[in-house]
Amino acid sequence: MEKWLKQFENPSAEYRPHPFWSWNDRLEENELREQIKLMAQSGHGGFYMHARDGIETPYMGDEWFDCVKACMDEAEKEGLEAWCYDETGWPSGSAGGVIPKMRPENPQHILRCLPINKGEDTRGIVLAFYGVNADLTYNRILADNVDDAYSALIDGQKLYYATAIPDGGYIDVLNASTVKDFIDYTHEKYDALNPGAFRSGKLAGFFTDEPEYTLCKTPWTTVAPKEFTQRYGYDIKDHIVALFLETPNKEAIRFDYWKMVADLFCNSFMKQIYDWCEAHGTQLTGHVMMEDNLLCQIHCTAGAMPLYEHMHIPGVDWLGRSPAPSKVNQRRGLPIVPLQVGSVAAQLGQKHVLTESFAMSGWDASFADLRHVLDWQYLSGVNYTCQHLAGYSTRGRRKNDYPCGMFYQSPFWKDYKIFNDTISRMGMILTDSHCITDTLMIHPMHSLWIKYTNDDLCAEDVFDTFFMETSMKLYEYHIPYHYGDETIIAKHGKVENGKFIIGNCAYSTVLIPWMYGMDRKTYELLNEFVDQGGRLALISEKGKTPDFIDGRYAKEELDALMAKAQKADIFNEEAFLTFINKNGINKVIISDKDGVCQSIHYNCREFDDGKKVYFFVNMDEDHAHRVKITLDEKYMAEILLDTMKLVSHPTTTRDGKLELDVIFEPIESHMFITSDEPIDAPLAHRYVNTYNIPLSKDWKIASRSDSNTMLLEYCRVLNNDGTWSDLLHTLNAQSAAFAPGIRQIAPAIKYSFNIAKGTNLKELADVCFVSEFKLPVTLTINGTKVEHAEGEWWFDHHFSVYHIGNYLKEGENDIIVTDISDIFEKDGNTIYGNRAEFGNMYLKGNFGVYSDAPFIDSNTRAIYTDGNWTITNRPTQLDGGEIVHQGHAFFAGTIVLSQDVEIDITEINRSIDLGCRPFGSYAFVIVNGNRSDIIAWNESTVDVTPYLKKGTNTIEIEITIGNRNLLGPHHFFRLGETGAGPGDFYPYNPAEWQKRYSFVKAGLID
Repeated sequence: MEKWLKQFENPSAEYRPHPFWSWNDRLEENELREQIKLMAQSGHGGFYMHARDGIETPYMGDEWFDCVKACMDEAEKEGLEAWCYDETGWPSGSAGGVIPKMRPENPQHILRCLPINKGEDTRGIVLAFYGVNADLTYNRILADNVDDAYSALIDGQKLYYATAIPDGGYIDVLNASTVKDFIDYTHEKYDALNPGAFRSGKLAGFFTDEPEYTLCKTPWTTVAPKEFTQRYGYDIKDHIVALFLETPNKEAIRFDYWKMVADLFCNSFMKQIYDWCEAHGTQLTGHVMMEDNLLCQIHCTAGAMPLYEHMHIPGVDWLGRSPAPSKVNQRRGLPIVPLQVGSVAAQLGQKHVLTESFAMSGWDASFADLRHVLDWQYLSGVNYTCQHLAGYSTRGRRKNDYPCGMFYQSPFWKDYKIFNDTISRMGMILTDSHCITDTLMIHPMHSLWIKYTNDDLCAEDVFDTFFMETSMKLYEYHIPYHYGDETIIAKHGKVENGKFIIGNCAYSTVLIPWMYGMDRKTYELLNEFVDQGGRLALISEKGKTPDFIDGRYAKEELDALMAKAQKADIFNEEAFLTFINKNGINKVIISDKDGVCQSIHYNCREFDDGKKVYFFVNMDEDHAHRVKITLDEKYMAEILLDTMKLVSHPTTTRDGKLELDVIFEPIESHMFITSDEPIDAPLAHRYVNTYNIPLSKDWKIASRSDSNTMLLEYCRVLNNDGTWSDLLHTLNAQSAAFAPGIRQIAPAIKYSFNIAKGTNLKELADVCFVSEFKLPVTLTINGTKVEHAEGEWWFDHHFSVYHIGNYLKEGENDIIVTDISDIFEKDGNTIYGNRAEFGNMYLKGNFGVYSDAPFIDSNTRAIYTDGNWTITNRPTQLDGGEIVHQGHAFFAGTIVLSQDVEIDITEINRSIDLGCRPFGSYAFVIVNGNRSDIIAWNESTVDVTPYLKKGTNTIEIEITIGNRNLLGPHHFFRLGETGAGPGDFYPYNPAEWQKRYSFVKAGLID
C-alpha cells in the first residue's frame, strides 16, 4: 500500500491547480517572471494569463505579446503550463469590444414580442406583425409598418410585433461567422505571433469564460429564419408570438426554437473553437454562464451539458465559500453544477474536469472553507482547480476583485503549498480512477424549452425547485448517479444487454423525474431499455408523467411507457426507501442514531487494479456527525491527503459486510482506500483515549509574530483655497482630488492618526507607512520629508514602504502626500494619468490599535464597533485568544500565542484540543519547538505526547489570519462574516454602507 500511495504524493503539473493570473496593471517582464517562480514554489501546475480590470498594458498589442512570450519562456523553465485566456474581462467573444463593431450582424440581438397601438413607435428591427385573438390564437400580418398592420386587424384582435433589439456590448454567439471573427482576431493572432507554441505545449490552450446567448432574455440571430426553415420546414417569423404568449400551439414552436438555439450555440461557438484547437494541436477549457439550475440555463445557454462535449477540459464556475443550497431549508450540497459536467466527462471519457472556484469567498476564507467547496465538487466528477484569483497587483481597486486573493499577498501564502498539494493529490486519485456509477436520471432541461417565456423569469420556479430537490435527495439517500442530457443521449446513447448506455457509461437503473416531455430518441431508447429488462422508475411527486414528445402532445405513447416503470415518489421517504432497498440501489449505507444520515454525501471510484476509493463529505456546516458506514468491502483505511499517511477507523464485520465507525466534524471529508488484504495503519487519533492538557486564558504574544497592521481608509484632500477638506473615504477622496474642471492647484492628500498619551514611543521605532501610490511621490510625516525604502515592499510588490517610527509623537500625527499624479494638457483640458489612482494606506509595526467605541459581538463571527482609532503600545499579554478586541482589530498575518504548562507525568497520552478550528486560515500547535501537522480541516485535537517533558513545557499556537480585517469590506453591513464582491467595498450606497466597522473574530476561541 505504501508503494501504491507513493505515486500520488507529488502530482505532476497537469493535476495541480492553475490560477487565474489577473493581469491588471502595467506589466513588466521581470515582475511576471518573478511571480511565475512564486507559483512554482507554491505547488501550482500552471496559470491562465487573464486580462482584467486595471490592465494598463494594451490588450493584444505588441507589448502584450512580448509579455506572453516571456511567460511562456519562464513557465517552461519552471515546469508550469502557460494558458491563454481568450478575452479581456468576460464574457468571452467580443475581444474587448472589437467584434461587435466589426460587422452589422455581429452584435447580440434580443428577441421581443410586444403589443402596439396605432401611431406608436416600434423598437429595434421589426421582424413580423401579428393579430392576436382573445383566445390567443393568432395570424401573421404581412405589413411594412404599424399603420398598415393595424388596418389589417380582424375585429377583436390586438396587434403585436416581433422585434430584434441589438445589444452592441456583446456578440451573437449563435452566428458562426461572428464567432469566426472572434477566432480570427484572438486565436489566430496568438498562433501567428507564437508559431509552434500550441503544438509544442508552450502554450497549453485557451480558457473561454462565461459565453452566453443572452442574459435572462430570448436571443435572436440573423441566421435564424433560414436555419429554422431548413430544420423544420416552416417559417419562424409566422410564429414568434408563440414564444411569448400562451398560444394553443406554443409547446411545439418553443421546443423547435430552443432546440435550434441550443444547437447553434453549441456548434457556432463552442464546437467551432474546439475544432480550431483540435486543428492546432491545443486544448480548450473554461465554462459557460449560469449552470446552476434549469432556469439559469434557459436564461443563458438552453442547457449547459451539450457544450461540455466540445471542451478538452470541460469546466464549471462556483462563487463563494459554501456548496450550493437547496431551495428547501437551504440544505448545502446541491450537486447540479458539478454533477452536470461530471456526468458528461464520465460518459465521454474526458480526463480532467475543471472548476473555477473561490471568487467571492472573502478574505477570511479558511483552508477548510476552500477545501469544502472543492470536496463538494470533486464528489461529483470535478478533479482539477482554477483558483480565482492570483492578482498581478492589488493596488487600488484591484484588491476588491471578487476576493479572496490566492497569491503572495495573502498571509497563508507561506503554507499554501500544503493546500495545493492536498487538493492536487485528491484530484489525481479521482482522475486516475474510473467511475462505476450505475444509476442515471434523465435531465429535464428540454422540458423547460416548451414552457419558457422571459416575460416571467420565475414562471417555472416550482418545476425547477422540484428538479433541485430531486437531485439533492438522491445524494441524501446515498445514491451516486449521473444525469442523462437528451442531446447527448441522442448522439451517444444506445441500449445493450439491458443496460442504458451513454458513451463509456452503462446504467442498470434509469430514473424519470417530473418532466413535461422528452425527446423522441430518449423515448425510443427507454422503451428498448425496459423491453430488455432494464429498471425504469418514475420518481416524480404523486406520479406526475410527461405529456409531450419533441414538444408535441403524445400522452398515450408516454403513458404506455410509464406503465412499465416502477413508481417511487422521492418525496415519500418510506416509499422511496422501500424502492431503494428492494432493488439494491444503495450500495453503501450511512446511518446514525436517527437512521439514514442525509448530511453525508459520498461517491465511489475504482482503479484498474481493483482498489476502490470512497469519498465521503459532511455537507453540514454547523454539526458534527458520528455515523456507521456499511459497505461490501474487506479492508479499508483513510488517506490523509495533506500528509499522505494512512489511518484506520474502528471497524466490525457483520453478515459479510464491513462497518466503519466514522466521525465527521462540520464540513469535514474522508477519503478511504480499499484492499483485499489487511492494511497496516494506526488508529486515527480522534478515537484514542487521551488526556487533554488544560490551557489557561492567559496567553503571551510571541516575539516572532508578524507585525500588527492598521488600515488608513479616511483622509483629507487639499482644497483650492489651501484648506483641508472634511474626512473622506479614500475612494471618494480620489474623485475629489482629481475632479475635472475643479482642481486648480496640485492635489495633496493628508492621512491622520492618533497616538495615545503615555505611549512608549521607543517601542514604535519600527512603524512604517505603506503607500499604494505609484512612485514617485513626496511624503512628509509631521512636517519631515521621508523617502521610501528603496527595494523594500510590504504586502504587494507594488506597495512602497516609508520608515516613520522616529518621527512619531503623542496625539495627532499627519502624513501628507504630494506629487501624486502625472498631469498633462489635452484639448485645453487638464488630464490626470494612471498615477492618479490610489487606494488604501497602511501602518505596520509593533503597536496596538484600539477603538474609542466598544466592540459588540454578534451571534455570528462578526464584531462591530464605531471606531475612532488610537494607536498605543502592542499588548504582550492576552486575556483569551481572540485578538480583535485586544489591540489587533486590523491584523492580518501569523500570530503566535504562547503559555507554559507544567507536566508531572509523561507516561500517559496527552493532547491539545483547540475546541474547534481557530478563527483564521489554519493553525499549528508547537510544543517545546516541535511543530504539529497543519490544523486546517476541522479536526482540532492534536496528539502532543511525543513532545512533552517533565516540568515546564512551552505550548505555542501559531495561527495564520487572512486579510479580511485589514482589507474589509468593513462597512457593508449585510455581510458580517460572509464573502464579498467588488461593490461591497465602495461607499456609494448609504442604505447598504455604514460608517460603523465590521470585523470577524480572529485568533482562538475562548
